[in-house]
Amino acid sequence: MIWLVILYVPLMGVSVFVFVRAIFRHIDAKEYFWNVLPDCEKDCINCLPRYPLFYYKGCWGWRGKIAEELEKRNKILMEYNREKAEQLIRAEKDLYWSWIAGGLSTWIFAVCLVMR
Repeated sequence: MIWLVILYVPLMGVSVFVFVRAIFRHIDAKEYFWNVLPDCEKDCINCLPRYPLFYYKGCWGWRGKIAEELEKRNKILMEYNREKAEQLIRAEKDLYWSWIAGGLSTWIFAVCLVMR
């Protein structure tokens, strides 16, 4: 049991650290683009963080539409400031992977706790 906690706590701590850092980077990049973009293009940064573009690629229906919107948004953001756009995209990827790592570690912890 103790080794399970020893493995779980650091993994969950790293996951939470990456998540919080990504949230602050995402907010910083969105604030920058909110101040830089003209009013007609502010809609592309007005939504909540989405999954990364690779999550939607190859899909049809509403997920394919989201992929098209993300490609359009990324193209618009790259025109204004490539570095900040990459920071925003990277923050969304980090948010995605931190949720995956946190959920997976919690699931493994629960299964191992029950199986012991």
